[in-house]
Amino acid sequence: MQMTKDKVKAMIAELLAIIKASDFENKYNMIVSRENAIFDDTNFSVKLSASFINENGQVMNREATNYKRYQLVHDLPKLGTTFVYNRKIYTTIGLKTRSVNKPVICNCQGKEYLFATEAIKALCK
Repeated sequence: MQMTKDKVKAMIAELLAIIKASDFENKYNMIVSRENAIFDDTNFSVKLSASFINENGQVMNREATNYKRYQLVHDLPKLGTTFVYNRKIYTTIGLKTRSVNKPVICNCQGKEYLFATEAIKALCK
């Protein structure tokens, strides 16, 4: 069987569907997501990421964990803090540690936006 991009995408989607149907996520209170995948003519490899959901219902992925870890260093408000910017409501959801200019990840209507730490401090007063 020759591997193609479409076949690999379909197989990964089926694997994720099997995990979701098996009640694995509910049993362990976590979310499973697909990271990256590589393939050649005869096989493929996919990285899955499993992130716990905390008591507030927030997914504790790498960025959320980084936010909590470096929150005091950057003097940031609590994870999940909401603020208004340009008449839209944003929620802090994570921190990209390798980003220098805009490391704070915020969610607004299902989309992710990046903000500077100083902007977050000013907007969340």
